[in-house]
Amino acid sequence: MTVTRTTGHPWPSPTTDIDFPAPSWESYTAQIDARWGRSGLVLTVHGEVDAANSEQLTDYVRRCAAHCEWLVLDLSGVDFMGSTGFVALQRIQTAVAGTLRWALVPGRAVSRLLRICDPGSALPARATMTEALAHVQDLALMRASG
Repeated sequence: MTVTRTTGHPWPSPTTDIDFPAPSWESYTAQIDARWGRSGLVLTVHGEVDAANSEQLTDYVRRCAAHCEWLVLDLSGVDFMGSTGFVALQRIQTAVAGTLRWALVPGRAVSRLLRICDPGSALPARATMTEALAHVQDLALMRASG
């Protein structure tokens, strides 16, 4: 399925036809399932995020983000995240800054990494899926009323 993107995301240019991402992504150690809503997306990650797949994860999230207004990255099923996984989260943050409302839900492994690598809470981490969805919806309401 090919979709023409018309939003202001920094990838690719708005006039470019881009392939709609597959509903799931899988590597040797990780899997992502995409659940699309009317204007947004929940990506649920299971397994391990490390040097072998973090770049692929970043690419998949970026391709998905090109088709939505908000995104929740559910990492509660991640058993291990290496430092390259944190770099992937930073790259996602940079790519969507100002163009997409997003939040992430860390599990135990990701929370441990965030305590070390993100002590200032620069990434939009929320404790639960409910809080993450409320975060992206609160931002949606602020933009609609502003």
